[in-house]
Amino acid sequence: MKVKNLNILFISSLFILKSFTRTIYPKQEPHHVINWSYTADELRELTSQKIEEEKKIIEEIENVSDSKSSFENVIAPLINKIENEMTYFSYYLYLLENVAPEKEIRRVSAECYYEIEDFHYDNVWTNKNLYKKILKVRRNILTYRVKQLRSDEDQRLMEKLIKEFSAAGLDLSEEDSEKLNNLNSQITDLEYAFTDCIYEDETTVSFEKEELEGIPETIIEGFDKEIIEGKEYYILNTLTSTLKAVAQYAKNENTRKKMSIVSGQRCKENLDVLKKAVNLRYEKAKLLGYKTYSEYRLQNKMAENSENVIKFLDSLKEKLQPVAKEELKQLLEIKKKDKAELNEPFNETLNDWELEYYKRMLLEQQHTINDNVIREYFPMTHVIEEIFKIYEEIFALKFVEVENPSVWAPEVRQFEVYDNEFLLNEFLGTLYLDLYPRQGKYNHIANYSVDYGYTKEDGSRNYPIAAMVTNFSKPTENTPSLLTHKEVINYFHELGHALHQICSETKWSRFNGMNVEEDFVEGPAQMLEYFVWEPEVLKRISYHYKKHVPLSDELIKTITKSKNFSSGINNLKQILYAYADIKIHSIEKKDPDMNIYEIWNDLKKEITMMEPTETWPIAVFEHIMSGYDVNYYGYLWSQVYAADMFSQFKTYGVLNKIIGRRYRNVVLRKGSTEDSMTLIKRFLYRKPNDKAFLETLGF
Repeated sequence: MKVKNLNILFISSLFILKSFTRTIYPKQEPHHVINWSYTADELRELTSQKIEEEKKIIEEIENVSDSKSSFENVIAPLINKIENEMTYFSYYLYLLENVAPEKEIRRVSAECYYEIEDFHYDNVWTNKNLYKKILKVRRNILTYRVKQLRSDEDQRLMEKLIKEFSAAGLDLSEEDSEKLNNLNSQITDLEYAFTDCIYEDETTVSFEKEELEGIPETIIEGFDKEIIEGKEYYILNTLTSTLKAVAQYAKNENTRKKMSIVSGQRCKENLDVLKKAVNLRYEKAKLLGYKTYSEYRLQNKMAENSENVIKFLDSLKEKLQPVAKEELKQLLEIKKKDKAELNEPFNETLNDWELEYYKRMLLEQQHTINDNVIREYFPMTHVIEEIFKIYEEIFALKFVEVENPSVWAPEVRQFEVYDNEFLLNEFLGTLYLDLYPRQGKYNHIANYSVDYGYTKEDGSRNYPIAAMVTNFSKPTENTPSLLTHKEVINYFHELGHALHQICSETKWSRFNGMNVEEDFVEGPAQMLEYFVWEPEVLKRISYHYKKHVPLSDELIKTITKSKNFSSGINNLKQILYAYADIKIHSIEKKDPDMNIYEIWNDLKKEITMMEPTETWPIAVFEHIMSGYDVNYYGYLWSQVYAADMFSQFKTYGVLNKIIGRRYRNVVLRKGSTEDSMTLIKRFLYRKPNDKAFLETLGF
């Protein structure tokens, strides 16, 4: 994934100076100069050109004689010309679809992206002639008719290709192949419809100023305003940052309830879209010889099967529900006192729109933590600067900002990353930061892969490009962008994905960085989250934007003590989404009457012990319709390995350079050239276990 923009306003000369303390790229041209200004027509023309180029490559490979089919004339050109080079343009389009400022460019980028992906599917990944050629390559190698493979990575590539072509149904009869193509086409259309509904949603809610009482002024200043019938209203969107601010701080319960209901009732049509997709996915799995779709999707993951996933989730649920019950009891007490002070009736029930509000109040009472106070110590400019410095130290890297960046929006920043181990100063890749909300932009937080690293045909290096996309609150004329501690954690996390990609050095792009087993892909990013709970790290990355001092030892102690606050409630929410994902995808027969809404509500009550409401959050659960289906459990699954890997830093020093370099060279650098479990064992010098993970949850 990749990184994006960051236009920052600075309120004092101090922040102006601090923003430029990072080394600026010298006068020579940066390694990546990308044209982000194509018109819609140019994008369409480029797409057509790319497809025509790919047709020629495919034809050349298909014309290789069976007896001479080798790795060099079949697999290498397929991967070099299509997967390595052509896929870059596809990633470029996918990023524009999610971040381009102009709606027309987002729309056309999406159209072009889907056109290329459809072409790849129809002409590459379901091309039986290519599959037969690859099988001939393997046979010719085994019978010594052609040159033997040069490396283990080449061998792994060939075997992976054969397995993927087989899983795509290329061993099927012509009749069944046609059925599969039809199913895939329908599923893809439904996935696009589902995500388009989310991305293009422009739902807003209007409030008068008094209805927003309790929300920090620094946040309110960022809301749009409109005069309606002579009155001034604040227009609130349903982006994550806005929803969070209202849920946590709005004193008016009706304000919180209104935002919760409106946001939870978005994209109702997606319930039917998801039901159709789930049934079609089952048909696809059955056609390919699998009992369920989850069985099909889990075959190449660390978990291996749905039984292991359910066992893992059940074990966590059993440990966490007693903890969550106590947490809910405490929140009810807080609510009871609050209602008494307001002289309002108390109904002995916690609603969705009350959970975050009373969690925030309880946190402030138990740990004397006030997010509004804490965020003043985390101005965006300082946080970015210090995180880069920390990564430079422990991972032997260097971040250099590009003075005249090539970007898709003026607020985007571009950085180059160098290997500084032994002062080599070798270029590793490019990092973009796109940190603030825009209309039509992807509205959560993610790291996008714009390009992967690999070895070109001439032996030179193609360097990776990552774009980090977030939606942190914008700076105002009076205040810089300030982050909550949670947002700092999120920043560490997504930057962890970017570094996994940039620090990976593999021959083939498909093994680069994050292209690991799907249920481990979050591990390297989650591992870095643990740093944000360490006192020495908190001291370094904090700097009060007015007082010019870091967090005090007392405040740091308060923050670290709150680490497991609401861990029961928070983790059960993760389990709810993971269960919903695995449950709907584990049906063993078609279920055209499947009621997604009821399934969600039943699971919500069973797992979180919260009463359902007239909302359908699963309708905006993008993961299960954008390539992350039957993988949401992976966030918790990989957390086990992340905690175990971080235990090495806890044991030998949080900022230990030796451990940091070892982690970079053993885990990050290798990408997926070896199984993740092999790399984890090599880094730990032992088999991983869940001891460290359970300790992080307070057990």
